[in-house]
Amino acid sequence: MKSLAVIIVVISVLAVGFVLPNVIGPYFMRLVIFGLIYSLLALALNLSLGFRGEISLGHQTFFGFGAYVAAILATSLNFSLLLVLPVAALLTSIVGFAVGLVALRMRGPYFAIVTLSFGVIAEILAVNLVDITNGPMGISNIGSQANSLLGWTTSLKTEVVCYEILVGLVCLAGMVTYALRESRYGRAWRALRDHEDLAAAIGIPAFPVDLLSLMIGAAMCGVAGAVYAFYTSVVAPDDVFSFGLVITMLVSVVLGGRGTISGPIFGAFIFAFAPEYLRVAQEWRLPIFGILLVVLVMLAPQGLISLALVVIGKTKKSLRIGDGAR
Repeated sequence: MKSLAVIIVVISVLAVGFVLPNVIGPYFMRLVIFGLIYSLLALALNLSLGFRGEISLGHQTFFGFGAYVAAILATSLNFSLLLVLPVAALLTSIVGFAVGLVALRMRGPYFAIVTLSFGVIAEILAVNLVDITNGPMGISNIGSQANSLLGWTTSLKTEVVCYEILVGLVCLAGMVTYALRESRYGRAWRALRDHEDLAAAIGIPAFPVDLLSLMIGAAMCGVAGAVYAFYTSVVAPDDVFSFGLVITMLVSVVLGGRGTISGPIFGAFIFAFAPEYLRVAQEWRLPIFGILLVVLVMLAPQGLISLALVVIGKTKKSLRIGDGAR
């Protein structure tokens, strides 16, 4: 029944996704696209933070690397976005493997600091490897040709194609996350998160399962970076390796609900839309947004999705009691 429900949800999301571009304007389309990009990033971090319980501050490394892979392949070899996506996922997962070999020797705050260091190193390399990355100026005119997105000429606008690809990617990432959560790897992650010493005592190896979560999360960030590069047509070090992306991922996961699938996606869309709707407050926009985040986390420390499930459960219980009384 769970598998059938997941399939129905995915089909419904895809159906709505392919209709939505025809009923909203370009401004809201941009917000939705960034909400989908943030969703991929949040789902990637959720594998480490939500299921495993380790805070990574370096997932922007994978996002930036995927963006640069897309930019270089598109501008130098004229790769289309569809060709870039599997390449970016593969290469970024290899980077995740390399980072994991070093970072996963640490635990807790040390792991967070080491992963953050990789993000700083990646930005410095992107600035200084001028022959490859064009230095601090970045790479522009990505996907500027008519066939740069799909490999063939299409009448669809860039934002529509990127949006539809992102809808498919988020659904795929959600299904992969669900499959992993229900697998023995998901059970191992949760056991290590809840009591690492006890899990090790019963034979659950921490390093390989942690490495798997980091590699899969890196691949998700890589494809998000690739779509970002084609959508914005510009990749610059201070954008794609920004620590602000780490904040976006952390807030999305914690606000939506750690260890869930829909929670990080919900939190990502809140993070994408809320600051824009608060522009009416002008210079008070970000302070108000920060206060709202604090209040929401205090009201729902387990995430808004968990709070919503509790409210729904209490409502159903009240209705059953009311029916029984009658």
